[in-house]
Amino acid sequence: MQYLWLRDVLRGVSALVPVLVVAACAGSEEPSPGSGGSASTVSASATSSAGGSTTATGTGGAGTGGAGGAETGGAGGDAGGGGMGGAACGQPGPTADHPVEAEPNDQLATANSLAGAAKGFSAAICPVGDVDVFAVDVAAGESLTVAVTDGNGGCPATAEPDVQILDPMDQIIAEDTGFGCTVLAPQAFPVLSALAQGTYHVRVANYEQQPISPYVIDILALPPGCGDSVVQPANGEQCDDGNAQGGDGCTASCQLESGDFVNEVEVNDTQATANALGPGQGAVGAIEPLGDVDFYAFDITVAGSSVSALVSDGFGACPTGFDSFLWLYDPSSVPIAQDDDAGTDACSWIDPASQPGATALAPGTYALAVGQSGGLSTQAYYVLTVEVHLPGCGDGVLAAGEQCDDGNFINGDGCSATCNAEPPWEIEPNGSLAEATPPWINTTFWSAHIEPIADHDWFSFDVPQGANVTLSTNDLGNVASCANDTLIHLVDDQGNEITMNDNGGVGPCSKLEPVTDPAVTAMAAGTYYVWVQEFFDSSSFGYELHLTIQ
Repeated sequence: MQYLWLRDVLRGVSALVPVLVVAACAGSEEPSPGSGGSASTVSASATSSAGGSTTATGTGGAGTGGAGGAETGGAGGDAGGGGMGGAACGQPGPTADHPVEAEPNDQLATANSLAGAAKGFSAAICPVGDVDVFAVDVAAGESLTVAVTDGNGGCPATAEPDVQILDPMDQIIAEDTGFGCTVLAPQAFPVLSALAQGTYHVRVANYEQQPISPYVIDILALPPGCGDSVVQPANGEQCDDGNAQGGDGCTASCQLESGDFVNEVEVNDTQATANALGPGQGAVGAIEPLGDVDFYAFDITVAGSSVSALVSDGFGACPTGFDSFLWLYDPSSVPIAQDDDAGTDACSWIDPASQPGATALAPGTYALAVGQSGGLSTQAYYVLTVEVHLPGCGDGVLAAGEQCDDGNFINGDGCSATCNAEPPWEIEPNGSLAEATPPWINTTFWSAHIEPIADHDWFSFDVPQGANVTLSTNDLGNVASCANDTLIHLVDDQGNEITMNDNGGVGPCSKLEPVTDPAVTAMAAGTYYVWVQEFFDSSSFGYELHLTIQ
């Protein structure tokens, strides 16, 4: 799973991440002496040598920046003029796994080739306009994953890398221009799996034409099998997050840890040939070939039960590019409920709270069928989660005597295990300013969920003239704990960000408060918005958002 692998890299637990040693580099990666002056080494005081002036214009001499200093040009030039003497560029030190790039490597013909036991390169985009190109040989059937980090568990500072992967015909097959870290993996780019044999190139530049401080690029070509980041249900895999670690949702043998799932067995294209699911079981399958439909059978043993069914990737998201369709059939093969896009993205969800056909079921053997909406494409894998709810609280059906029924027995999510309403809960959808949960009334906090992965929650609140505001996040039901990394953004009524915070609260939780942020002090009267997200959008979880207005 891409986001889990990326999270490991960013949190510094990946074995692929080396430690960088930063040293200054000469005015550019390909220095040439400036006219009127020779190359000079500049100390931390940032003065120029060889008669150069920090205010003159012209072509500067090549220089090497001292620790913490800026380099200036030689005689007749400086960073502010026409010279290339600009800000000093840090260069990483080599490691056995990540040798330093060899310049020039800005063209395919001069690309640095991945060789031996190397797992990638240490490099920098410097000066402005620099391009780094790397080459890797891929065997038939292998998959390719490329990641850019700072090598210390984070992202390159002030960087917006443009990373491209080119096939042996020099055609771009995958590209990412995201801010900070970048990962190109088969989960998000299926074209990077089952590759043809040949030499592939990785091109790194800066999307905003700025230098990128030292970065590490990991380039990983893996043969088909568990650990190649490609889920292969036909080989018994239920997940594949590209590592051999357990405890991250996918075991070292590529089995889902989050439930009891069986692997689809073909032929199961009709209700009569459906794969049988036991109590509490789900399934992992694939839509192949074109037009394939997969049937799964399960039993209702208690009259009045309801059923919920969800198509996903097993981690709260929808498999990349999958537009599923889901049908529920009764024991007589009559369709009684169906859905296209009620789940995450274009995935399907049959929910008894909104689908009466999935409620008050008589005993018997029922079936669920998964297909591709329109039957226009195949899908390498999907996860079907099935839950049978006995009648009463927890069946997803609001009945007499119940204040709510969210289909589970979890406290702290707005509806208690006894189906009584809990403290204020976010109102979904609230993924934008226009959909923000309405202003806070008679409460000091909201309960909420980042669900699915990459969900963004928006809340609105009113502030009187001159008030001080404090906003913070914490775990559901416990203001003293925080297990998940959040980001909060304060936005005005025109959608302009006023301020933000990452780790100002408990642990990795966020907090905006007057003592550390003047933007929430003596605020102007009006309606404001707070936007909550998970750092790097890599997991789902519940949280509380607290507000104090003084």
